[in-house]
Amino acid sequence: MYSRPEIMDRMELTRGSCRAELEFRANLIFLMERAGSAKSLVFDMIRETARKDRRILCICSEDKKKGEDIRQTIRDTERKLIVIDDADILLTDEIRRYIAFDKKNQYLIAGKNTDNLLLSRANLYELDVETDGVKTEIRLINCRG
Repeated sequence: MYSRPEIMDRMELTRGSCRAELEFRANLIFLMERAGSAKSLVFDMIRETARKDRRILCICSEDKKKGEDIRQTIRDTERKLIVIDDADILLTDEIRRYIAFDKKNQYLIAGKNTDNLLLSRANLYELDVETDGVKTEIRLINCRG
């Protein structure tokens, strides 16, 4: 696995009074899913940004329902930040092994199952959500513990 971010090292997202600041310190970030973590909001914001920013490719369970070959899409993609939501449903062991050694792309993957991605604690992140009742700030924080 290649550790340095290859495509982008930070992303700032805004929707209404919500602001998300994502700093990528590794080429593969695994976002540990927790209920109520604002993950769905952040992924919707990234999806909106991807419509304008060609460096971002979003993959979610809806793509599988449409019959898209996710394995082939990932293999055919170069020089993108590939954002994968619902990774536990979408990624087979074969795709996970491919991603672990892919040096053409950068990944932000959300799920619970880290098998076959060759991750260390440096790759494990969660969302930190702070709100004052009016504004909400969301950041990626490392789970090194």
